Amino acid sequence: HTLRFYAELLAGSEPVALPTSEGHARWTRDLARGDVAMIWTPPWRLKLLLEAAPELASKLAMMPLPPFDPGDARAPVWGGSMLAIPRAAADPQAAWQLVRHITRKTPAIGTTTSSNSRVATQSAALYAELAEEAAPPSVSMLTLAAWGHIAIIVSRSVEHLEGGNTPESLDPMLAEWLANAQADLERRRAFAE
Repeated sequence: HTLRFYAELLAGSEPVALPTSEGHARWTRDLARGDVAMIWTPPWRLKLLLEAAPELASKLAMMPLPPFDPGDARAPVWGGSMLAIPRAAADPQAAWQLVRHITRKTPAIGTTTSSNSRVATQSAALYAELAEEAAPPSVSMLTLAAWGHIAIIVSRSVEHLEGGNTPESLDPMLAEWLANAQADLERRRAFAE
């Protein structure tokens, strides 16, 4: 249902989103030209965005993700949106205290008066606040492979809908694609063991 929902956002009878250009520099230019009205982005992209398109300074507003169900986190945890304390850390509690100290002190970063610094400082404070809501992500060596499968499945789904097919006709195809992805991930896990 979730994959069909995303495909419909991109290519349903009333699409509300379109894919941006591939590659960081290209989608940043899309945004700067006004070809893209909004983006969902993990925190690490803000700095890159402002470096690649300084003309966007003071023209961006950021907000947390809306919760769909009670208890949902309003922060993204996809991509580079993480800070890890290794399982074998000598003192995990001290590491956690350091993380809390660093994230609580982000307003001190904005010591200059440039628009980029103000936006980065405000956003860093927002992300630090929202990080408290996010559940720790579970990441393994198979994570990237799983994300790759999901990206391909969404792409195939969009192509299917762009061909004039109904969203409901995706269901058996999604079931097959997901089963194939699961089988591939299980083969990869067995190989790694």
